[in-house]
Amino acid sequence: GNIWIGTSTNGIKKLSFKGFDSYGSPIYDINNQQSFDMPKEFKIIQRLEYHPKTDTMYIAGYSPTFDKRGDWGLIGNRAVKYINWSKAPQKAGEVVIAYNQKSEGVRPDLPKSMAISGDYLFVGYVDNSYEKDPNRYAKVRVYDFRTGQEIAKINPGPEVKSTTGWLDVPMALRVVRRKNGEYLLFAEEDFYAKALMYRIKIDP
Repeated sequence: GNIWIGTSTNGIKKLSFKGFDSYGSPIYDINNQQSFDMPKEFKIIQRLEYHPKTDTMYIAGYSPTFDKRGDWGLIGNRAVKYINWSKAPQKAGEVVIAYNQKSEGVRPDLPKSMAISGDYLFVGYVDNSYEKDPNRYAKVRVYDFRTGQEIAKINPGPEVKSTTGWLDVPMALRVVRRKNGEYLLFAEEDFYAKALMYRIKIDP
């Protein structure tokens, strides 16, 4: 029930869950919050995801030297995995996210959403340039935090006539790992009023 807040330039805030009031609403004390400094790898935080079972924090945003263009909620050009977050944070992996600063008009390489499972980062891109060149402009790219490398590209298949709408909301992706090692990736599909489910095998 805790709430983690990633500010643009003022680090990270944590609001601890204090229980429920008589109406069943969760209780948080804005005057009793825990603060974390801005990690040195970032000048602006755009997304964060905390996994309490492993005390692991994943942060995406803009690096200090990145010339950020005006955007509308993009996730940034870098993602970092930190272990032992609540005690003594240590960087345990980093990904440089494909981000085309020079794209004009229809903008293919602008990362809008992300989802995380273990060491894998799934990044969803805004528009549909994959229809022109699926190898260059993937709808979703998969990165490995252990190596920092892109390891897979995901595009809609013939089951949906290789068609999807834009991924243009901040939380457009969700991923779960099944016991058999398969990953199920769910993607927003507002334009066609549905959600797409991708099935991916990554682990050897």
